Amino acid sequence: MSHPTIMQNIKRILLIEESPFIVEALQETMQRYGYMLRCAANAEAGIEAMRLERFCAVICNYRLSGMNGLEFFWRSRSLFERITTILTASSGDNFLANAARVAGVDYFMEMPFRVEDLLGFIHAGKPPHQGHMADFTFLNH
Repeated sequence: MSHPTIMQNIKRILLIEESPFIVEALQETMQRYGYMLRCAANAEAGIEAMRLERFCAVICNYRLSGMNGLEFFWRSRSLFERITTILTASSGDNFLANAARVAGVDYFMEMPFRVEDLLGFIHAGKPPHQGHMADFTFLNH
């Protein structure tokens, strides 16, 4: 029999995003798919949430006030060893995608993105890594 706390945490996602419009849209959409979204308005609050709660995935926007999303993943690497990590950005380039990969990020998505693609990454979970230079999915539309 599984421990109830672990079962409750399986579908919890941390979203680090400043835009209330994106937060609201993702909260409603992810709830329809059975996920509970915990939102943090900045990277510092995201790190604190990761210390206090368990999540199956972390979605973080690159452009944040203060610490950016890439720096967030660098500073919190030890906290997301078994968590699927997704960095989003309003414009993507290979430099940012490679920097995210080296920081341990599993997936990079350029906004706007399709919710189906986001859910696909969350369902796929952490890809098998070979050190920090693992295969990396860079999704842009």
